[in-house]
Amino acid sequence: MLNGRKTIGVLIFDMTSSYQENICYALNKYGRQNGYNVLVFSACTIYGRDSSNARGEYNIIHLVPYEDLDGLIVCDDTFYNDNIVGDVWGLIKKRVSCPVVSLRRKVEGYYNVLVDDNLSISGIVRHFYEVHHYERIAFMSGPLHHPDAIRRLEDYKRTMAELGLSYPEEYIFEGDFWTEKGKEAADYFSSLTNPPRAIVCANDYMALSLSRELVFLGYMIPDDFAISGFDDIQEAGANLPPLTTCAVSVDELGKRTIDMFRRLFGGEKIEPCEYVPANPIIRNSCGCLTSDINSVIILRMQKTDQYNKLLSKSIHNTFTSIELENLQNVEDIGDYLQLEKNPDQTLDFYLCLGDDGEGKHPKVRIKAPGFAEYSKSVYSLKSLEKIETSRFSTRELLPPEAVRDEPMCIFFFTIHYLEYNFGYVAATQRTHGNSDPIFHSWLSNIGSKLENVRMRHESEQLLEKLNTLYIQDTLTKLYNRRGFEQLSEEAFCELDENHNKAMVLSVDMDNLKTVNDTYGHAHGDIALKAIAAALQNASRGGEICARVGGDEFSVYGSGYDEKMAEQFLDSFYGYLDTFNKDSKLEYQVTASSGYSIARYEENQTLEYYIRLSDDRLYKDKKQRKKKYGDLSLRHEEKEYQ
Repeated sequence: MLNGRKTIGVLIFDMTSSYQENICYALNKYGRQNGYNVLVFSACTIYGRDSSNARGEYNIIHLVPYEDLDGLIVCDDTFYNDNIVGDVWGLIKKRVSCPVVSLRRKVEGYYNVLVDDNLSISGIVRHFYEVHHYERIAFMSGPLHHPDAIRRLEDYKRTMAELGLSYPEEYIFEGDFWTEKGKEAADYFSSLTNPPRAIVCANDYMALSLSRELVFLGYMIPDDFAISGFDDIQEAGANLPPLTTCAVSVDELGKRTIDMFRRLFGGEKIEPCEYVPANPIIRNSCGCLTSDINSVIILRMQKTDQYNKLLSKSIHNTFTSIELENLQNVEDIGDYLQLEKNPDQTLDFYLCLGDDGEGKHPKVRIKAPGFAEYSKSVYSLKSLEKIETSRFSTRELLPPEAVRDEPMCIFFFTIHYLEYNFGYVAATQRTHGNSDPIFHSWLSNIGSKLENVRMRHESEQLLEKLNTLYIQDTLTKLYNRRGFEQLSEEAFCELDENHNKAMVLSVDMDNLKTVNDTYGHAHGDIALKAIAAALQNASRGGEICARVGGDEFSVYGSGYDEKMAEQFLDSFYGYLDTFNKDSKLEYQVTASSGYSIARYEENQTLEYYIRLSDDRLYKDKKQRKKKYGDLSLRHEEKEYQ
């Protein structure tokens, strides 16, 4: 697969979160040191929803080439969706034969690299009691069914019991591992008859949100409520006051995970579980004065810088979105995105869309789950240089021109509109610590623009079809009267000194009414289509052939003189002769005709030449009836000229 190196896949969601970014950086770093490719498949978690947009995001799990990987890392604690967790492990059981490592969550039957946090929550609770002498200690959990929340809540309860402290049920609040329940938790804890003095939160996002909302209610941290978190995200140290929390070395997690694969690839037998310890980090939110003002200032300046970059990126994305409204051809999308002018973000970038070999991109729009069998990168950057790439099997993930000899770390994200998939992005991150917090919004914008282009293409095709129906005779597939008038008038207006002649031919099928009345309208249709086929057979290319009435036909031929017009009629009648000889019909298909040659120097209108051709047609029909009588009901040979 790819460059012949061992390839490890990673399933992890919400790449813009600090833990996810840091663990991927660690996996990439140690993967490179061992000569491995690391392929990261990510989605933006849709919290607590089962929507069409969520199905489009989670479709990333169906891009993973499970059978082709040498190893797979699953970070399902980042999914926050039980259905997707079940779907992923179901796919793994069916399709994976390589070693699988679950990171931070124990899964029986697979290898695991886990956080040993037995002393972390316990250490925080003991710190609140033994150092600050707080006895009323509450706990803000994550979703109560989540394994991390279950384990951390158990540690809290066990430690409280060991310390002889009571923990009434009202002291336990179910959060969401995110920021949405901060206000609800602040209102809840502050309204209790005997409110807690300290609150242990199961992660930093909830702790920071709770602290903020308590301040909005007029309380001080830690004077009124002491707060702690878990994970030590970047915002924890920059908060005012800095957040007491717990941390595990993410670098060590990544190192242990890659080393586990190194030993497995080498044929070693290893234990199914390895543990990396998590330790309390004591800062000011618990009541200690461990953080100096200089470190806080530095962290807050970094956050301010990140905020300014985010604001700039948001403005840039807005203008890019506006510009993309003008996108007509998907192959030109790089002219709007211009990632090669933003070297701090990405080194390689491939916008891979489903390709069935037909029509314009987006060629394939698949309802999740699944991706197109083949893909084509419509915007390809290698070392920030645009390159041309070939169509490739989606299972290969990248066009052949994108593959490097050295170990590769590629991130994959779906491109979709709601639950309809167009393809995916494959990209490398140029530097660590430079993630774009609104990257998924940018991807979503691309998906929406692709849908706009698709709908525009579809509308154009429909309009073209309607226009064709508007000017086409449905029976013979020739132009109808409207089409003939429109196109012949346009061609006639082009007569000039260099192209100064044209044929205007009128043809009338003989005895259509008799055929219809005697043999039925189906036979009348056969006869009319034979006339149309004879006209098309006589055409050299470029003639405007039309059925302008029930049994009436017209032809406009640019560049025709009398000799060419006679040749056209010879071919026309010759075709009918052959048709009548070969057919088993009880009647012959015949026609009368008349033509005129329009000349630029005569300065006449097209209507003049049409009337002239019609007059000659009627004379031909009258003469032929006088000579042959009923023109269509006899089988004997006839001379048509």
